[in-house]
Amino acid sequence: MSEPASTGEGGSPASPSYAGDTADVQAAVEKLRRHAADAVASGSVPGHERDDITEELFSGLWEHWRAEMDAGATPEAAADRAVAAFGGQVQIGRDLAAVYHSRLYAATVGTLLPGVASATGQWPRGMGRTIWLLLISAALWALSAVVAFASLSPTRAVLVCALSVVTALIWAACARALVRGQRWALPVARLAVIVALVAAVQSLLTHFLTIDLIGAFALLALWPVFGTELSNWVRASEAISHRLGLAVAVIPMLAIAAGTFPASIPELTATSPNDLHLEASVTCPATPTPPDQGTELNVVATFTWDRLDPWPRGIQPASSPQDWISAWIQGEPAVGAIGVETLRDGVRSFQPMWSSGGSVEDITEPDGNYLTQAGFDSVAGTFAAGSAAGPGLGTPIPLEELKAGHRYRVEWWATRQAPLVVSIDRIVVTYEHLGSFGSQAVATCLASGTGHPIDPPFGLP
Repeated sequence: MSEPASTGEGGSPASPSYAGDTADVQAAVEKLRRHAADAVASGSVPGHERDDITEELFSGLWEHWRAEMDAGATPEAAADRAVAAFGGQVQIGRDLAAVYHSRLYAATVGTLLPGVASATGQWPRGMGRTIWLLLISAALWALSAVVAFASLSPTRAVLVCALSVVTALIWAACARALVRGQRWALPVARLAVIVALVAAVQSLLTHFLTIDLIGAFALLALWPVFGTELSNWVRASEAISHRLGLAVAVIPMLAIAAGTFPASIPELTATSPNDLHLEASVTCPATPTPPDQGTELNVVATFTWDRLDPWPRGIQPASSPQDWISAWIQGEPAVGAIGVETLRDGVRSFQPMWSSGGSVEDITEPDGNYLTQAGFDSVAGTFAAGSAAGPGLGTPIPLEELKAGHRYRVEWWATRQAPLVVSIDRIVVTYEHLGSFGSQAVATCLASGTGHPIDPPFGLP
């Protein structure tokens, strides 16, 4: 590349007003060239334009340098003034990154990973172990983002996934920046070591005398990241802004908190008790009938959802999400079940005296549509314990088969299996939604009941 002006002896630009050693001139020009090349590299300028931009920047520096020389400055002093006038390497790099990428890129990636390394040469001791720790941590964070997206409800999935992805990028960028001698990477590496050690201690307490791979790397990297060699390695680089440094430190901590306690994140798409409408009724026998002669009790519950939760357990849940609806019969002499309550060895038990069955039907459809996955846990005198309300007639409701705005009818019927009179005071129907809230309706032989919201634990009124 030719010089932007006439050259003197040795092929270097010369100033008519300078009569000193040509070697000083050559050293000053080389300094300007190096400054221009480093500034363009730190600005992440596309490769096909890098030579032209470097030439243009060097020409501007050379013109300013020559003006300073004409004013009587020495070559070295003139070069320093030209560099100062055009801005330092970091500032020029940010300006170029803003032009060729965006100001956001220039303020983040362009600052965290400038194109020119501040440290070169042989790595200090422990560098390799620290890099492996950061890269393994980044891979685990990327994996956790996939798991969160597949197993959490929409709002929680988006937040946890985004924080996990950004944390993975920060950890990976930290590994690269540490190799390049960037000062900001060292405190982030220390944070990664502390996080890995805490995770290893938790694993050790959970699984006795075991420690995972990342915990082993954390132990090996503990001394280097807090030692003096790595501190000296990054000392020559410039510090990043306080805002960017705070973001780099806070985002991983938020990701840890969100990933550990996802249930504490409010779910913006979740249904509320106001979306569920429940009604219950019961048909009671006029007089007790002999054993095995027809249905003596018929309980009907209807419910409607105005809207449903989208992916309440993620797009790939470990198991199909289900609600639970149950009917608790209260009467004399047995309170709490269709049966005789006894106390044996301090444990309550129920002597079965009824057989039962039932159905769940979508009555919005013209011909009806029975939910294929709904089953009944109270059959042939055994009583369901799946409901938090206790034993009784109950069935799970498969959420993936429900449709918003449709009305569903749940019907239970029971037949007495022993000649024992049990008077029925009331029926308590409870609908439990994913353990978060429910609705409860109370019906008697004379009046139906309308549901009202309840919170867990789902007991009896």
